[in-house]
Amino acid sequence: MIYVGIDDTDSLEGGCTTYLSSKVIDELSDLSLIGEPRLVRLNPNVPWKTRGNGAIALTFKNNTSITDQEILDRILQIVKSESHPSSQPGVIVSRKKLPMNLYWKGVRTILSKDKIIKYIKETTFKGLRGGRGLIGAACAIAWDFTKSDTTYELLAYRKKNKWGTIRNISKSQVNIVSKFDGVFSCMDGDGKISMVPHSPCPVLWGLRGTKSDSLLKGLVHLGPEKAEKSLLFLTNQGSDDHLQEKSLSKLEDGICIKVRGKVHSTPYSIKGGHRFFDLIDDNNLTVTCAAYEPSGDFRTKVDKLIQGDDIIVCGSLSHETLNLEKFKVVRFENRYVKPPNPLCNKCHTRMHSTGKNSDYKCRICSTKLPKPAYKSVLPDLDTCWYEPPSSARRHLSKPAALMD
Repeated sequence: MIYVGIDDTDSLEGGCTTYLSSKVIDELSDLSLIGEPRLVRLNPNVPWKTRGNGAIALTFKNNTSITDQEILDRILQIVKSESHPSSQPGVIVSRKKLPMNLYWKGVRTILSKDKIIKYIKETTFKGLRGGRGLIGAACAIAWDFTKSDTTYELLAYRKKNKWGTIRNISKSQVNIVSKFDGVFSCMDGDGKISMVPHSPCPVLWGLRGTKSDSLLKGLVHLGPEKAEKSLLFLTNQGSDDHLQEKSLSKLEDGICIKVRGKVHSTPYSIKGGHRFFDLIDDNNLTVTCAAYEPSGDFRTKVDKLIQGDDIIVCGSLSHETLNLEKFKVVRFENRYVKPPNPLCNKCHTRMHSTGKNSDYKCRICSTKLPKPAYKSVLPDLDTCWYEPPSSARRHLSKPAALMD
């Protein structure tokens, strides 16, 4: 078999690696593509990434006399013409599968190009304009989808004369498709469409799910703007592969973790609407957790936590702060509220406190009553996973609907 990896052909200013890969598939039509092309998301904390940090892997049958260098040269013609000028593309052609541990390094750590050269020295490869994309290209080839959770994404592409214009996708049709079996992350809870990008890239929409048949069915329904072409990818999206179960003693910037602890401080907000609280573990180590403004109503769930709640949090560490992706309460601390001031038995008016931890007194007849006990109340949360809306969610983050 012939394995091809491609990465870093786009940038924050434009371009699209998945669209470029569709042109590569067309160019290599004399080879036989095996299975779906693979869209492999890597560590979302990589500082030079575009939003999704996705690389592409393709597998072809080794049924021609074409050389690896000839395949590489044909791919490079497309990469040179289609990649964004500020990107650093990398292309790898290999006759053997790269080791799965390289994938785990790419999805959970920050790799340098120097660290992956030993893995690709027996392959045919080329990096352009710095060639940083060789990292993702190698990790994409290394992903063994038989040993990881997988989902699908059907990507639809626009006609070129439509690039940069407003996309015309009906919200009611998206709502219909979102109810197909296995489909997820189409819409936010407030009805906002999350499957349609806002950048001037070639993508019309991206439909994600666990069942490829449901996605292909959606292709017929979505519109009014119709795709020029579409491509179904097998992905590691929604796998949580980026998360590591680590203790707070082993935290370092750039990693994504899943950890259990207790809420150690009452959640508070700062200017901009960002929420923070401290988490403490069994070793009395703490970390500050954050839910930032783009996470929307997720912040109101954070507000409902209290000190002592036993929770599991998932997120990425940056500048010693854990940026929350989701959380689940395992055990609730007892919650109490102050009851209303008692009524005077004689005057039937509200009594007033005479001081902290003191009795209550009627201002009319001076009758005194002891301070009433705090009332126990149920938590305003459930023992389930809470997450930001899909438009603010990382591609790798497993949706709450798919969590055990």
